[in-house]
Amino acid sequence: MRNNNLQATQQEIDHMIDMLAGNLEKGPYPGYPSERLTMTKPELYQLQYDGDHDWYKPNLPDGPWTLNNTDAELLVPSIKLTDKIGRPVHPWLSDMITREDVGVITGKGAYWNWGPNFCGDAIVTRRNGSSQEAFMLRRPDTGQWAFPGGFYDLDKDWSFQDTAVREFEEETTVRISQFKETATPVYSGAIVDKRVTAHAWPVTEAHVIIIPEDYEREALSPDSDITTEEMAQKKWVDVSELDQAMFGGHAILAARAQTQIGRLASYGYYDS
Repeated sequence: MRNNNLQATQQEIDHMIDMLAGNLEKGPYPGYPSERLTMTKPELYQLQYDGDHDWYKPNLPDGPWTLNNTDAELLVPSIKLTDKIGRPVHPWLSDMITREDVGVITGKGAYWNWGPNFCGDAIVTRRNGSSQEAFMLRRPDTGQWAFPGGFYDLDKDWSFQDTAVREFEEETTVRISQFKETATPVYSGAIVDKRVTAHAWPVTEAHVIIIPEDYEREALSPDSDITTEEMAQKKWVDVSELDQAMFGGHAILAARAQTQIGRLASYGYYDS
């Protein structure tokens, strides 16, 4: 999934963590502890010698901020940064744990895997008159608006683009796989929301996908009676009006999508 040109800039990382702080003011993610671990940087790191290199390993104590710490002794060999007992550590740990208004949860939290949990997000767009609009769902767990998406399935997906398309189809019941050739990646990397822990986090690849203006217009209408477990409410939003009141880091995905959709529109991709 690594594509350095599509990963978050430090400014985007700071913005996502600022949004996380604002969301945490409204309460923890459902089922998560209300108390979060915060530490100063001197408290966070202590020098250790591993036999080959000198490096810092975060010393993260467990406590009331710990959730789903089963199998904590399992290591993830591909993750270079781990804590003292081998749990993978979020690459932005220092940015979160040293902020009093953010902090972290330890353990796996709501995630299946230690370390990165790979995802795909579908930013499905279409022309609406002279402008473009994007499809969004209201998440049942937080009540926030987000782009359809979900976790990579090794048994079903050949790529993260496949994940994005499959999740859109499952969450809306509308088939869009025939439009995969229009998919353009706009973001690839870690992302932050209230489920993130110090030891487990989502890594997503988000794609802009163009569908015809009149394709499944009734099924994708906010007035449609079609609902799924993930789609209690839905709406189309003018791309120029995508705002910050979105789930987790999806506002960053939206900003990236705005730029890419503007390029695609200027090249005539929405004209056919």
